[in-house]
Amino acid sequence: GILDFEGWDVTTRDLGMVSGIVCVGMGDAAASLIGRRYGRRRWLWSGGKSLEGSLAFALAVVLGLSIARIWLLVGGWDRDSGDPWTATLGKAVIAALGASFTEAVLTGGNDNVIVPIILWLL
Repeated sequence: GILDFEGWDVTTRDLGMVSGIVCVGMGDAAASLIGRRYGRRRWLWSGGKSLEGSLAFALAVVLGLSIARIWLLVGGWDRDSGDPWTATLGKAVIAALGASFTEAVLTGGNDNVIVPIILWLL
């Protein structure tokens, strides 16, 4: 019944709640698609990751986080973090670049677990 969900309601939302989905759903997908098709320049270490794929990852994450912020504003859930859009975009760029670099360094199969956590921490 309705009492089963008592205490589980979330009254506020923030970008951290969707950052993992944006990271794997948009960033990793963009890196794979763009990197396989247009990737010409490789990172210095082995693993096969391309600079073009890493750039696509970062751009997709910035776009996804920006869309998520707009969704929060339109939905009325953003409690005015006090950050202007320039600061929000700056933070998104820094976090996306950090997550993209982490994704490029982790050449094993565990990057879909670690990279969203790194993005959330950044």
